[in-house]
Amino acid sequence: MKIISLACNNCGAPLDVPVKTRFLTCNFCDAKLEVQRNESASFTAVLESVNELRSDVQELKLKSELEQVDRDWERERGELLVTDKHGRSSVPSGIHLVGVVVAVAFGVFWTIFAANMAPFMAIFGILFVVVAVINGVSLQRKAALYRERKQSWEERRRRVLQQILPSAD
Repeated sequence: MKIISLACNNCGAPLDVPVKTRFLTCNFCDAKLEVQRNESASFTAVLESVNELRSDVQELKLKSELEQVDRDWERERGELLVTDKHGRSSVPSGIHLVGVVVAVAFGVFWTIFAANMAPFMAIFGILFVVVAVINGVSLQRKAALYRERKQSWEERRRRVLQQILPSAD
């Protein structure tokens, strides 16, 4: 077996290692070393400690998890937004209920007015009120679901961030 002489890149101690060795631990300073070779020379390079590598891998996993949580929320948020007649999306809220109240008031007015003029036209007013109420209930549910899901996302995000930055409580 052919042996080459190298020096520890951490403490400078002499090392005799087999030619095909790729990784080793210095007998003098316990540094984890990698034998690197190029066309003209062989030398050692200090590897990060295993604990540091594990820590780095864990941090990368947590950052990836955080990005996944944010991507999931963006997708889910898009599904929960309401769209107006011009195609603009917005968060469902109480302001949308103003339109429902106006629609119900119009339907009631129409029903009363039509009942005095042409009773069969009152059906359109009643139908208008029913559709407005159903729309209002739907918007309320969507707004409540949006708030619930946003709170859940914020909690999941906070938990992951605490693992990444434990001191950021």
